[in-house]
Amino acid sequence: MKLLIIEDEKNTIHHIIDYLRTTGATVSIADITADAAPQHCRKRSRIVVKKGADFQMIRMEDIAYFFTENKVVFVVDQNGSKYLADINTLSELDGSLDESIFFRANRKYIINANYITRYSPVDKSKLNIELTVPVQEEIIISQENAPVFKKWISEV
Repeated sequence: MKLLIIEDEKNTIHHIIDYLRTTGATVSIADITADAAPQHCRKRSRIVVKKGADFQMIRMEDIAYFFTENKVVFVVDQNGSKYLADINTLSELDGSLDESIFFRANRKYIINANYITRYSPVDKSKLNIELTVPVQEEIIISQENAPVFKKWISEV
């Protein structure tokens, strides 16, 4: 069932409930709030990637990290396989990820907490992140973001 999109977020649920009452449909409040949530608030459960000429889906829990190179976004999965992401920038992707799992390490990398093996300090409180899958270069978290990362990783 398609729901009407109502701009006034404060009244959205009430309008949906009234509409459903007129149709006789039965839906839980959880269904209503999930369907009514703005697209930018929904978290991705998978991403479309390109491997050769084929497009395929990868579940978010299978992604070790995202990175950008020459203005192209790539996905690296749990096996270390690299895919071209069907997305333009890491910033575009960042807001749709579950922030309890993914962390924006720097301008080039978004990392999955489940694939972090350890981190170590370098140069005045910066952090070097090590993952369970190979990375082409060191993933460095800046001195400014290091405290945010430490708090985030301890709460995951």
